[in-house]
This record gives sequence, C-alpha cells and structure tokens, in this order.
Amino acid sequence: MGAACSSPEDMAEEKYLEREKDQRLMDALNTHHEKHKSTVRILLLGAGECGKSTILKQMKILHKGGFTKEERDEQIGIIRSNTIDSMKQLILGCLDLQLAIEEKWEAFADDFLKIDNDRMLSLYERDMVISIWENSETIRAAVARRSDFYLLDSFRYFLDRVRVIFKPDYKPTNQDILQSRVATKGIVETKFVIADVPFVMYDVGGQRGQRKKWIHCFEGCRAIMFVASLSEYDQVLIEDPNKNRMIDSLTLFEGILSLVWFSFTPVILFLNKNDVFQEKIKVSELGRIFGDYHGGFDAKAAQEYIRARYLECNKDNVKRPIYTHFTTATNTENIEFVWRTSKNIILCQNLEATGFMIT
Repeated sequence: MGAACSSPEDMAEEKYLEREKDQRLMDALNTHHEKHKSTVRILLLGAGECGKSTILKQMKILHKGGFTKEERDEQIGIIRSNTIDSMKQLILGCLDLQLAIEEKWEAFADDFLKIDNDRMLSLYERDMVISIWENSETIRAAVARRSDFYLLDSFRYFLDRVRVIFKPDYKPTNQDILQSRVATKGIVETKFVIADVPFVMYDVGGQRGQRKKWIHCFEGCRAIMFVASLSEYDQVLIEDPNKNRMIDSLTLFEGILSLVWFSFTPVILFLNKNDVFQEKIKVSELGRIFGDYHGGFDAKAAQEYIRARYLECNKDNVKRPIYTHFTTATNTENIEFVWRTSKNIILCQNLEATGFMIT
C-alpha cells in the first residue's frame, strides 16, 4: 500500500502555520530586545555603610508602593538587633576609652555584652537600657567621642525608640526601616517603572571583600550613582583600622572613574549622611585628618572641600561631568527631589539610546 501524500492545500497550510510560528517567535524576540534596550540600568556604587541600600529602600517607597507586610516583619529582627548592638557598641566604647560606667549600671552593662542580638529584651533589660541611655554621664561622654570607636550612625534614633521597638506588637515604620542597617552581600537589584520607563538599580556589597563582584554589573549600565558618606571623614574601616574611610572611598571613586567601561557613562555623586555630618562637624574638625583644609568647624566650607576632593578624582576625563548632590538618604523628601533631578540627567545623557525623555 503506498504512503499517504499531503495535498497541495495541506502543504500550503503547513507552510502558513510555520511562517506564523516563526513570526510570533521573531515578534517575541524583538519585544524582548526592545524592552532590554529601553531599560535604564543604574549601578549604585560606594564603600561600605555609605547609604546605598537606604537609597534602594527609598526607591521602593517612592516607586513600588512601599514595603510589604512580609518585608516589614523581616525588618523587626534587624531593627531590634541594631538597637541592642548600638548599646553594646557604646558600652564597648566606654571600655576602649577607659570611661568607667556608673556603679549602679556596671553589672548590667557587663551582662548585656553577653546577650544575643537577635532576641526580645525582657522588661527589666529594656528598662535598664533606657535608664543607661537617658541618664548615664559616661555614655554621654562616649557619644561625644564616637569617632574614636565604631558606632552605628543610627544609634541615637534606635535608642530613643527602645520603648516602641521592644513592644510585643511592634510594627516597623518606614523611617525605622530606612534607619536599619544590614551589610549587603553580593548583588541586589531593584526594578521599578516611572512613566512607562523601566529602571533597574543594582546595589553591590560595599566592603572590600565584596568589590570583586561588581564586574558582573558593569556592562550595559546607563549611569553610575556613587554614594559617599560625608560623615566618615574621621572614621576608620571595619576591615582595616589603619585606613581612613573617606580616603578609602576617594581611592575607590578614582578607580571607578578610570575604568574604560565608564568613559562615557554619566556619573552622579551623592555626598550622603549630611544630617550626621552637620552634627559631627561642630565638634570634630576636618582639618585634623586633612591637613590642607583650613575652614575650621564651618559646615559649608567643609562640604565644599570634600566635594572638591571627589571631583579631583576625575583626572583622566576632565570633560566628563560629575553631578553632585548633598543628600540624607533617610529623608524621603530629600531623596525624591534629588532622584527627580538625577533621573532627568540620566535620561538626557541617554536620549539617543533610549529614544524618549521624561520631564
């Protein structure tokens, strides 16, 4: 019996269906390509504890509807740990500075150093932390010398809120989450859309051991947002106590600017933690660390000196503009204003590639 043969009509139908399938595939590939091409990718760089992750949290508040219940619940342990750690750091600071804690709190302070950070405080422990924080002259003396030992920038915020944070039914506010601190490991990306324009912002680990991972984020990024802490001028690295944090950040910034991948990439410099800086500069003179600064305790003069030091890092490409902003990453209104300006700069610089503009 002979083999069955397709009729000309059947063959025509098969070819038509095959062409339709091919066209759908091509349309899908083109859509993917256009979407990928139009996505504005931003690399968020900076040394450890400069505030990069806080800026990503602000993007979530401003453009993704804020934090989910699950995200808020995850933050409870982090915030409580930050609070316990802040008191531990102050107690250890007193020991390092040879400041004797008052006798009525001495035994508790010794015991407090041994407790786990990731647990709920008892009512007794909570009340003792509040008592030491609000009444100890030794703790006040340590706070005045906080540049001499490691202390979370948000220590004051959390210790002022001990009563709230250790309530059994505690729910973190946006500000609590913005103030919280946990080290970024590896690469974290945040996606959001503004006026139909897709953005992806990459946050990478700022500690020295994490920097080798940045190379995976470089290709295709439309802008660099480099975050530097203004307030770290009198602090040293956790990883290397012989290295000044601001000098390390300046070295990192200069190294980033020298990379060939970034020769034509817009650079936006966030000089962050301006709120902490404004308080610190009143008592800790910048000239103690940078001998060519002669502005005393003047905050404006110190700001401009630090800005100039960062701009000097742009040695190999003086025509490339670096857009600078003084920021407080925990202030949503401030970041909303600065981001609006930065977003337009990024899109202006990439108008030819993106084919659109947001105003």
